[in-house]
Amino acid sequence: MFNFEKCKYCKKSAIGSLGVPTGCTDEKCEFEDKYDGQPSIQDNKIIVANNEPDETQIYAWLAEWQSRLHLYYWKIKLNLNCDLSDMGDAYQSTTYKESIKYGVISIVDYKQLSPFLKNEYNFEKTLIHELLHMFFALLDTPDNEYSLQQRMLHQMIDELADAFYNAKYCLNIGGKNV
Repeated sequence: MFNFEKCKYCKKSAIGSLGVPTGCTDEKCEFEDKYDGQPSIQDNKIIVANNEPDETQIYAWLAEWQSRLHLYYWKIKLNLNCDLSDMGDAYQSTTYKESIKYGVISIVDYKQLSPFLKNEYNFEKTLIHELLHMFFALLDTPDNEYSLQQRMLHQMIDELADAFYNAKYCLNIGGKNV
C-alpha cells in the first residue's frame, strides 16, 4: 500500500513516501529539515510536524488552492497573525464581495491558539475552508448566519475542505478521514 524507503541522508530510518516530500524520522539523523510540514505516514500514523508554516508556504498554498478551486479571477488578500481579541468568536474569517470578486481572509495568530487547538490546527485545511466560502459565495446569505441554509452550507464547506485536503495527500486510511 505504501512505499517505504531509507532516509537519503542517514540511510538508516524508513520514511513513508506518498508522493509528498518527507525527511528522516530518526531523531539521531543529522539532516536538519526532518519534517517539511506536510503530512506523512510513518508506522500507519499521521505526522503533521509544522502547524505554523512560514509566509512563503502560506502564499504558495493560496496560489495552489485558488487555482484548484477555479477562483482565478478573485483578488484575495490574506490578513495573517490577527489578534484573537479582534476576531470575535472565530479563529478565522472571510469577508468578500462576490460582484467584484474580492475577498479578505483573516486568520488568528497561531501563538494565540489554546494548546489543544495548536495540536489540532491545520493551516492548509483552514485556508481551503476559507477559500470555499468564496467559491460558494452565491449560496451565502449573510443576513442570518444561524439559518438552516447557512448551517448546511458551512457543514458542506467543512466536509469539502477535509475531503480536498485528504485527497491531495492520499489521507483516507481505513475509510477514516485523518
